[in-house]
Amino acid sequence: MKTGNALIACLLGMLLAAGCGDDSGLPPPQYPDRDTLEVAFQDGVHPYETYFGTRDAVIKDGPSPAFINGNFGAEPRDTLGVVRAGSGYYERRLLVRMDLSGLSGCSAVIDARLSLRIESDLADPLVLEVYEVEVPPANPASWTEGTGELFAGVSWSTVDGTAPWVTAGGDYAIAMLDAQTVHADTAVTFALPGPLVLAWIKEPSTNHGVIIKARDTSSERSVRVHLRESSIPADRPKLELLYFKSG
Repeated sequence: MKTGNALIACLLGMLLAAGCGDDSGLPPPQYPDRDTLEVAFQDGVHPYETYFGTRDAVIKDGPSPAFINGNFGAEPRDTLGVVRAGSGYYERRLLVRMDLSGLSGCSAVIDARLSLRIESDLADPLVLEVYEVEVPPANPASWTEGTGELFAGVSWSTVDGTAPWVTAGGDYAIAMLDAQTVHADTAVTFALPGPLVLAWIKEPSTNHGVIIKARDTSSERSVRVHLRESSIPADRPKLELLYFKSG
């Protein structure tokens, strides 16, 4: 009997030693359901039908003031990437921000993902990069979505139709948050850092959202992106969160 116990102990010891040496083949730890919650933000859909906290707008470089100073915040769908106008190539960038101030009881964001509905007929793929928007210190608030027309909201040149960006085309943090490649019609999803999203929840005044832009700006290559004004609710931008409950 003692010999049998010794053999079992020896085998257990060998298994434990092997487990300590390399855990690369083990599945990632699972968070207990009782400690986490999932929530999504999407105008007219999540977390409830009366949520309309999304703000988005495409800002456009171009050969005339109508593009550079124009506001396009009321479009249901717009161009993202690079277009050709005359002899030049001009960028189209997308700004997206969602009101998260109604979310309480969140101690840590485990996973955050921003999804956009994209239409594409490109022959070659387009790489899209996402960065955190930085509003100029002289501007007391965030960028303004606007309702269209010249100097009526955020544009390539201004934050709100009046106050200029430090750098035309929108100011953003140096560190890229994520990048995704678009091949065809798709719902492209960008991962956002949990600590950044938690900061937006805890301090809404710091929430200026993100800017999405094409990596390659040397040639004409663009897609069409659905915005919050889309008549199809499921095609509107969506932010999904998995977070730890407080307490």
